[in-house]
Amino acid sequence: ALAPARGASRLGRPRRAPLRYAGGMRIGIFGAGSIGCYLGGRLIAAGHDVVMVGRAAEVATQGLTLTDYAGRSWRIEPAALRYGADASLLTDREAVLVTVKSPDTAAAGAALSAVLAPGAVVASFQKLPRIDSKPAISVVEPTKHRSRGA
Repeated sequence: ALAPARGASRLGRPRRAPLRYAGGMRIGIFGAGSIGCYLGGRLIAAGHDVVMVGRAAEVATQGLTLTDYAGRSWRIEPAALRYGADASLLTDREAVLVTVKSPDTAAAGAALSAVLAPGAVVASFQKLPRIDSKPAISVVEPTKHRSRGA
């Protein structure tokens, strides 16, 4: 096999520097375990304003060390993290990534619908197996955020 040229990816395209965002987006992670911490850490490294909600209190005191398949690594120091256990930390987020286990999705939707601002984008990052012959995810649309037609 041929090796890629210096400075090129395996597909022969030039490698790009990681994107950095001035000011960044206000993003929340709900269910910040291993997947949520990885996504949140990478978003912080890219310059976004990230708040993570989860149960692993040691993340707030020890920070994060992230690695990827290519051997790259990132260190997010505790001072750069905002991490807690209460969904209300996400009230000002423009987008929230939900990374809970599938059986906890409905409870996550209920917790988020009570605190998120109208217009906040919610995306779920999880495998969606079927549980008891029912889909493991449902859409939660809080009535308090609906507007009547103009």
